[in-house]
Amino acid sequence: MALNSPYTIDFGGGPLTGDGYANPFIAKFGSDGAHVWSKRYLGGTGHGAGLGIASDSANNVLATGYFDNSMNFGGTTLTSPGGSDTYLVKLGP
Repeated sequence: MALNSPYTIDFGGGPLTGDGYANPFIAKFGSDGAHVWSKRYLGGTGHGAGLGIASDSANNVLATGYFDNSMNFGGTTLTSPGGSDTYLVKLGP
């Protein structure tokens, strides 16, 4: 795959397409290894990357990373005032 080439990945819930940059993908699997959900998060006008991920006792997924310009996690769009900014997001079970 060439640098910055579009690509597709499937964690078990259908194909997700990346634009060739470091865009975060998050996939959740059950204790039996079955796919629960998977999503791709992309900044509307920039790049982003996932740097850390964990889960809590209520089965929420906590993810951290960075983004340039803006990023949407399925609700509110976060907008950077300039340069790269960090994010911490909690995704429900």
